[in-house]
Amino acid sequence: MDSSLIFEKTAAGEEAMHQRTRVVQRNQRMVLILVDGKSSVAELCTRAGNMEMVERALAELEQGGFIQVRAETGSAWEQRRQAVREIGSAALEQVSQFSTFSQKPAELKARRSESPAASGADDSARPPAAARAEPGLADLPVEDISIFGLEPDFNPPPVAPAAAEPRGGFLSALLTGKGSPDKVHIKPIRRGNREPALGWPARIGLAAGALAVLLGLLVFLFPYERYRPELEASLSRLAGQPATVGALRVSFSPRPALELDNVRVGADGHALRIGAVRLVPTLSALAGGDPVFRELRITGASVPAEMLGVLASVFGSGISGSNLRFERVILEGLTLDLGGLTLPAMDGEVQRAADGSFATLNLQTPGRSLQLTAQARDAAFALTLEGSNWRLTNASPWLFDSLVVKGVLQGRAFAISEMELRLLDGIVHGTARVGGEATPLLSGSIDFERISARRFGQALGLGELLAGDIDGRLQFVARAAEWSDLPAALEGSGSVAVKRGSVIGIDLAEAARRVSKKAVVGGSTRFELLTANLRLTPDLVRFNPLVVSSGLMQSVGRLDVDRQLRLSGAIDIEMKGTNRLRVPMSFAGTLRSPELDLR
Repeated sequence: MDSSLIFEKTAAGEEAMHQRTRVVQRNQRMVLILVDGKSSVAELCTRAGNMEMVERALAELEQGGFIQVRAETGSAWEQRRQAVREIGSAALEQVSQFSTFSQKPAELKARRSESPAASGADDSARPPAAARAEPGLADLPVEDISIFGLEPDFNPPPVAPAAAEPRGGFLSALLTGKGSPDKVHIKPIRRGNREPALGWPARIGLAAGALAVLLGLLVFLFPYERYRPELEASLSRLAGQPATVGALRVSFSPRPALELDNVRVGADGHALRIGAVRLVPTLSALAGGDPVFRELRITGASVPAEMLGVLASVFGSGISGSNLRFERVILEGLTLDLGGLTLPAMDGEVQRAADGSFATLNLQTPGRSLQLTAQARDAAFALTLEGSNWRLTNASPWLFDSLVVKGVLQGRAFAISEMELRLLDGIVHGTARVGGEATPLLSGSIDFERISARRFGQALGLGELLAGDIDGRLQFVARAAEWSDLPAALEGSGSVAVKRGSVIGIDLAEAARRVSKKAVVGGSTRFELLTANLRLTPDLVRFNPLVVSSGLMQSVGRLDVDRQLRLSGAIDIEMKGTNRLRVPMSFAGTLRSPELDLR
């Protein structure tokens, strides 16, 4: 075999590379893989290390139509012209074997009279159709013949099919001695119609996807409600109070977590209510390790003052005596009831000490207008409230420019040791105690300075009754069966002083000048100083004595305001000067429309 020949795979050879059943012999398949259209026979023998085996396999593969000798390549134009010539030559050979237009009618008639034997002998002596030179249609003589009146007087002999020549190329022709190396064989194009097989990566991906779907269905369909009674019993044992869980489920967005809905701990009257609890486990916990949770998120909790310790002990750092731990505790929308004073919803986080125990609870409103810090102190909590530009509610008229409240929360009682409130253009200092173990209680002592009397009346909803800056002191106490009844039960005593102001709705000077039995209504009285001792009772507010100093006029009296804002009392108006004048008057009407009558 010529060692310089270069073979290339045919379409059948390329298909046999993917179907092992086409080439089953090991040697042939190995040589078929080595054939790349670039390596010569000598190079293939060198790679395989067995020249005899390679040459025999190449001959068998070429005979089977799996490889062929690579033709010398020229320019693209020459290759195209050569392909057209080869296709045209093959077509003319097929036409010349079955064409009878080159024979004259007389010759056809003479051939009909010959016997089959003579015809067969003549056919055997005739050279192959491919070797005869057939004249073209242009060489035939033109004769006027008609074949419409003729009937065939014989059956044409059957044409034997041409013997199929073995497929092969240059190498098979040299080995068998048949054919010509110059003859071009046009092989049919084989088109595979089988579906591409899935590779191992695709199969592994499909298996993993099916496993994930199966696990997801298992997680969603798992009967978690079966374990809800056991969870409720555990919470009750840890909190020392009855606990209930509304629902138990698992969610995967945004991270896998265990969710508890409508959690309640404690009695109905003072229960800790939590809208939702979300526990996000760590990877070690998911793998079956200790129950350590990356995040504990508490949403929509309503916490009475006495239940703050339960919240801190159960959810603050974990369960004592067990491996249950929370790496981070987040609170959202938590409302805290400090002995009847309900703070607005706040968000925050629990900070733990070095040993993992509860250390500090930090809460703040969404706008940071109010911040609360609770530090554990034995069985109590040290609370610090700080705020700026804060209202009790959005519709509340009491706007605190700033506030600082410090105290200790123990059980239901909140003892305020330091309080500084800036509101109504003034400042309030004092101490107080809110809440009690048995009944609601409110008590304290405050000092106030530069409180705007005009804004104070507007905040009370009474309008502008008095103008000026109020200074004073007040001690108060209130006890009631319900927190809502504390304002009505308020009692106290103190003193007030208003500098450089005016009383709106009453004109004391006009009442003294008129000295008439007709009631004096309207007007105003400007003064340099107004002082009074204050007495608070559940039924009325009493100012006694009430002293108004305005230039040469000085008035001394008593004023009572009941819960219906009705006025009563008496006042003596004294005009100083050359002729002293003293006019006794009495109060009547209401706080919004006061009247002065001559007594």
